[in-house]
Amino acid sequence: MTNANYARFFKVLGKLAKLYDDAGSTGSALQTLLATTMDQIATGETADNDFVIAMQALPSQLRDAITNGATSVQSVAVAQAQKYLVNSAFRSAFVVNTPASVTPAGVLTALALEMSAGGGNDNKTLTTLAATGLANFLNVVGAATFTWNTEAGPGADYDDSVYVVSAVV
Repeated sequence: MTNANYARFFKVLGKLAKLYDDAGSTGSALQTLLATTMDQIATGETADNDFVIAMQALPSQLRDAITNGATSVQSVAVAQAQKYLVNSAFRSAFVVNTPASVTPAGVLTALALEMSAGGGNDNKTLTTLAATGLANFLNVVGAATFTWNTEAGPGADYDDSVYVVSAVV
């Protein structure tokens, strides 16, 4: 995967991870996070049109989930991340490892392998697995513990302090 695609995808997945992690926050904080998430999906680039179409239900689903509480917000974040990952625009960005199946777990297995060191792969890192952040969220989304190539932040290529934030990246 190219660096540009990693950054493009982790901007959106990082926002969804932030929604998941901060699901118990106040409504106004989550409303701001909803707005910045939509900015990360609808970038103005034609390459992102498939994602905009696939994620069009997110604003209304998340608005309703915010009213219904933290568990509801987390469910929406996970469901939207699953939809994002299996989108053909995401799957077609792999260079070395084609997902074995069109499931969140299949795509995340290929992503973890694509990011790994050695074997012609990218040697790209996420922040070390913790109770929050991208690596944790992706494990939740895929309902498995994947072997992420990680490094303590801020040394990670796709560090939580950059991508799992409320602000537009």
